[in-house]
Amino acid sequence: MDVEALRPVRLEVFALVRQPISQGQWRTVVEAVDQIERELDGAPGAAKPEDVLERYGQPGELTVDSVSRHQGREWLGRLNLWLQQQWPVLGGSGVAPHLVLPCENQWEGACRAGVAHFSVSEVVQFSMSVDRRLRIQRRL
Repeated sequence: MDVEALRPVRLEVFALVRQPISQGQWRTVVEAVDQIERELDGAPGAAKPEDVLERYGQPGELTVDSVSRHQGREWLGRLNLWLQQQWPVLGGSGVAPHLVLPCENQWEGACRAGVAHFSVSEVVQFSMSVDRRLRIQRRL
């Protein structure tokens, strides 16, 4: 028997990243942008650069795992700084996007998508090629 009370929740339009952040993307931002509030490990989680999968598989393509919400916020803050500086160079118009972690209501709504009258208006695809990583490091 489902005893969870249903309640209406109204959310502003938001977008979610479709793919998880890779170790290479994490490392690139950590190395290229100065610390805001806290230090970050360039290789967080279980997979380390010296591991077999990293050396012989697809280096930098394993997903980031085992980071705290505070570490995620610091990383996004650094990425936002980089985006603000590079937005015109990347061909962006208007104001650069500001990326944040989803709040509890957004996360719950995304997890229940399709159950009620919930829809995500846009899903953002975030990817960085090896070439772009090199350009990020040189420009900052």
